[in-house]
Amino acid sequence: MLQQWLDHLTTGDAVEWLRAAGLAAAVAAAAFLLILFLQRLFLPLHRLVRAQKGSVIRGITVGSFRLVSEESVVSLLFTLLRAVRFFLSAVVVYQAVKISVSFFPWGADSIVEETALGAVSALFVIIVSAVLIRGMLSLHRLTEAKLDAWRTGRTEKVVGLQILSTARIVDGLLGVNSLVRVVGFTMTLYLTATLVFDQFTVTAAWSHVLWGYIVFPLAEMYRQFVEYLPNLFTVFFILLVVRYLLKLVRFLFYEAEQGSIVIPGFHPEWAEPTYQISRFLIFVFTAVVVFPYLPGSNSPFFQGISVFVGVLLSFGSSSAISNIVSGTVLTYMRPFKRGDVVCIGETTGEVIEKSLLVTRVRTPKNVDVTIPNSAVLSGQIRNYSALAGGPGLILNTTVTIGYDVPWRQVHDLLIAAAKKSEGIRATPEPFVLQTSLNDSHVSYELNAFTDVPVVMPRLYSELHRNVQDAFAAAGVEIMSPLYAAVRDGNPSTLPAAPKRRKR
Repeated sequence: MLQQWLDHLTTGDAVEWLRAAGLAAAVAAAAFLLILFLQRLFLPLHRLVRAQKGSVIRGITVGSFRLVSEESVVSLLFTLLRAVRFFLSAVVVYQAVKISVSFFPWGADSIVEETALGAVSALFVIIVSAVLIRGMLSLHRLTEAKLDAWRTGRTEKVVGLQILSTARIVDGLLGVNSLVRVVGFTMTLYLTATLVFDQFTVTAAWSHVLWGYIVFPLAEMYRQFVEYLPNLFTVFFILLVVRYLLKLVRFLFYEAEQGSIVIPGFHPEWAEPTYQISRFLIFVFTAVVVFPYLPGSNSPFFQGISVFVGVLLSFGSSSAISNIVSGTVLTYMRPFKRGDVVCIGETTGEVIEKSLLVTRVRTPKNVDVTIPNSAVLSGQIRNYSALAGGPGLILNTTVTIGYDVPWRQVHDLLIAAAKKSEGIRATPEPFVLQTSLNDSHVSYELNAFTDVPVVMPRLYSELHRNVQDAFAAAGVEIMSPLYAAVRDGNPSTLPAAPKRRKR
């Protein structure tokens, strides 16, 4: 190509060369003047932008956080104006070069003209890429500054979740910002090389290869997306139907829980767990129906992953499934409800949580005990609150009294002690049972009704205190197998009367 240009220079007419050079100089001067005119033309626009700062042009604010200031908006508008001016100037230069080349004798050669215009276009692409990279650098630095200010500024009102601290969130956003910068630089350089290669005939094939690396995957993704549209509409329709079906099911069970809808044999406390079970079954059915319409569901890889996950769930969740089944059975057995005082195995306390997996009981010592539902179902359950609101829970305690004390007096003392205790119901009245006639004493069982089983340990303690006080005041000994009716001079087990203080 260089040899062709030299041949044109040596064989051309000198007058024609001078004329072409003059015309080219005139075109260059005209292009220079036009560029100056464009620069003067944009000056009023710059002044207009400055004049509108603070009135029409304002910053961008999200809540109480200043995202973009007025100066940044004005700077962005100035950058856009400079980009438009640069583009128009580049068009003027391109046309000037094209016209100037046509004046020379070798200008009719398409190869020479293409090379010259290609060089100008490549230079233009490189300058635009440099400007874009510089703009991305500026945007990256601006974003980093804003994020650093967010780290130490008024972020408490913006960040509502306490899962991560503000510093961690800002560090994550800074990492995303750096990733965006790297991806932007890579794509800009890639597209720059592709466009530069496309300006010359020799490297045009390279440009087509580079374009193919981008266009072919995008075209394939677009084709697959278009082919998947019917399945996408089907999935959307199924999900829409399921959404309103869940709303209907939720409404029915809510009304059943409130008592607005009465179903014979269906207790209101069954409404919420039955709704949860129904919703789970609807979700499972929806997943089974939607699965064939998912992209890649027929691929061996997708099917293998599904089988692998299913095997993991089968072997790893056997205990959880057992607890869920037990929790479901307990729900419909209704052995207790939240707030009841129960005894499950060796644990006695108030039920504070009842879920499908576990039951939590708070003991009188304020210890929360978590019991798997499978253990609850396989053990013995005693509910102290089941009849507390009706006939009442019976508290019972046993004392042993010698045969020398009339049984009627023992009954009266025990019943009086029970009536004196706080939390013991007046009706039904307490009663006494003589449970056994032993060798040296009689066993008397005091039975008293209460409707506050949640404080049962305190009630027993107060009942025992009152029994001791009542028998001590009556001078009756509470016997046990360690004492005999005839002591042979041994002292009595009755407590001594308290001494009065001298005034």
